[in-house]
Amino acid sequence: MIIIFLILLLLVISILISISLILFTRHKSRSQHSLVAQNNGGNQELAKNNKHKIGFGVLGCFLSGVVIVCFMALVSMFLNFIDIWGIFVRVPKYEMVQAVQRSYKQSGFEGTVRVLDANKNYTSFAGYLIRAEYSEEIEGQTVKIGDRIEYYTSRDEKNGKTDIDLQLEKGDAIYQAFPSIAYRGLELSPGYSETLETVKDSFTKADKKKLYLESLDFMIDKDAPNIDAYEALIKKNRAEGQPLQGLYPIPISDMLEKEALAIEMKVILNVEQDDGSIISIGQDQKNDDKIKQILQEQLDLTKLPNARYLMAISVGKHSKYFGFGKYEVIVQNHQIVRFSIQNEQYKLE
Repeated sequence: MIIIFLILLLLVISILISISLILFTRHKSRSQHSLVAQNNGGNQELAKNNKHKIGFGVLGCFLSGVVIVCFMALVSMFLNFIDIWGIFVRVPKYEMVQAVQRSYKQSGFEGTVRVLDANKNYTSFAGYLIRAEYSEEIEGQTVKIGDRIEYYTSRDEKNGKTDIDLQLEKGDAIYQAFPSIAYRGLELSPGYSETLETVKDSFTKADKKKLYLESLDFMIDKDAPNIDAYEALIKKNRAEGQPLQGLYPIPISDMLEKEALAIEMKVILNVEQDDGSIISIGQDQKNDDKIKQILQEQLDLTKLPNARYLMAISVGKHSKYFGFGKYEVIVQNHQIVRFSIQNEQYKLE
């Protein structure tokens, strides 16, 4: 309201200035005209020029007023924007600590929550980026799990809430609201390291000039075919009072075999066709069949556990990528039983 009042005030002032200048110019013009008429018998050309000057003066005053009003309107919009989103709002640290602790507590986490630091965030609509740490006793050892949390200062229903609160209000599962804890629960579960090592071993016989494993990890995929099995296990663990609100322990092999969890990997494929060209990603079924054949020939499938694999495959040669595709690969009984692309072809920059 104050800003609107200031804009109207400036508009009135600019109009008054314009009127004053017009009256002053007319008065001066009449004086000059009278003097000229007495001395020269009335010079019509000079009077005409004075009229033009008056017109330009009026136009200049009007345009100046418009520019001032437009400038103040833009300033008003900018100030209103930063006020709505609370970009420059400062919040005491204890309020953010309470908000973060509340987010964990309402989900049942009974361990210790610490806010390590909180930095003003000017790159998104969240007011602060908070670095937090959750710790809990698991089998006689203190497990610490770091997390990054967004705290909102916008002047709406988000004010004073964390991104965790918003996800829970939206109905997201606990493993979606607390991904750091969910993945830490997997890492602590029996069979985690052994499974990843087994998958790595399946690449040992591959010619690295043709097939190279770049990265490897587990993936909790909310769109997995049997994600319900993972969610049911969390619920069961929670009812039994297991640590991390049921996100631990997780039977890795069982969840993989049920396709409740997935293994995510990035693979580089350096293979030329008979004519020297590079296999294109996702253009036709023949190319996909060739990529599948290369995987079957290069991988030691006897070491791959039954699981759903999400492979990001880069195709090229001499460290230059010509295509990239995401594939879903299902392995059962040491055979690739499904191989399908999950995205449109696109070029890597």
